Amino acid sequence: MTNVRRIVVYFVRTGSTDDRVLQELFAARFGVHTMVDLIPLPRFYYDGIELECDLFCGAPVTHAEQESSATHRFDLCMTARDAWLSIASDATALADTLSALRVFLARFDFDSSNVLAEHWMASTEDLPAAISMPGLGEGFDALAIVNAGAAPGPVRGRFRLLRDVPVSGSVTHCDDSVLVVRQAPAEAWLQVRPAGSATGLVDGTRVSMARMAEQLSEMNLQFADVVKQTAHYVGD
Repeated sequence: MTNVRRIVVYFVRTGSTDDRVLQELFAARFGVHTMVDLIPLPRFYYDGIELECDLFCGAPVTHAEQESSATHRFDLCMTARDAWLSIASDATALADTLSALRVFLARFDFDSSNVLAEHWMASTEDLPAAISMPGLGEGFDALAIVNAGAAPGPVRGRFRLLRDVPVSGSVTHCDDSVLVVRQAPAEAWLQVRPAGSATGLVDGTRVSMARMAEQLSEMNLQFADVVKQTAHYVGD
């Protein structure tokens, strides 16, 4: 259990104490150096399911830091080769939060060029504010921010940064999709969002898979090299 660096918990909220209880249960089992990111969903695609977890493993934590203010919270766990970061911010203070975050990361010799993975989520009410921000890493698609639903809550972000390794980032706009590529010498992170002429779940999935296949081929990789794939979608 000591190698579990992050747990992304998808769950159906049933009460006002669910978030606190889940945080406490996972912390008691995995320890304080395992980040727990809660993502509430209106429902799952399989009847009867109320909880699903993605576990990400890595090297042991060598150092951990936190920073809190009236409008934001940063949690950073560092290893010898990378860092795992989770943040929460008031939607009205996102610009100040990102500025403070860059200063916070600089204390540990990290900057935007080290950001490999970047995931954001915001409530329906806060999406307009969230999609106006520039993001943290190089290459960012604001319209890929996940809608966390109607329940109020902070704008949340989760990231993985590589230590002493530059990450190149790019955004490609196609007729049917937007592709974000973050690439380091030994690993990469891809994000595809169907757009434009790609409409509907089936067409959007087909376009996303095609774009990923093309990009992987350009990098001399294939789907067998993919370690983790996550799909956010709206179903019927």
